Amino acid sequence: MESLTLSDIEQKYYSELFVYCDTDNTKKVASNGRVLDLFRAAQLPSEVVLQITELCGATRLGHFGRSQFYIALKLIAIAQSGLPLRVESLNSGEPKLEFSHCQCGAFYESLCFLHVGQEYTTML
Repeated sequence: MESLTLSDIEQKYYSELFVYCDTDNTKKVASNGRVLDLFRAAQLPSEVVLQITELCGATRLGHFGRSQFYIALKLIAIAQSGLPLRVESLNSGEPKLEFSHCQCGAFYESLCFLHVGQEYTTML
């Protein structure tokens, strides 16, 4: 798997989303519950989400570790940007990760900004 390079803001944002989804504090998350809500909020076709789950390695492992979760989030951003869904695209710029309203409540609202280039873009 190609190594993933994240900006400092992406790293912080993805880390906070992982902690939010890791309700049992096990350092791994299942593809149901909060992860499912989050991925549904990306508004991608289910076959694209399944492809992302396979590409990041979560299908093989049976869960998302931190690395697989970050890669999946980056692949979601790539798919949302209309770029080809390939592992080789992981470090191609900073596509904006967007979620529609999801059941993440106040925590999600506190994370609703993601740095894109030199400006902040709301994701709600």
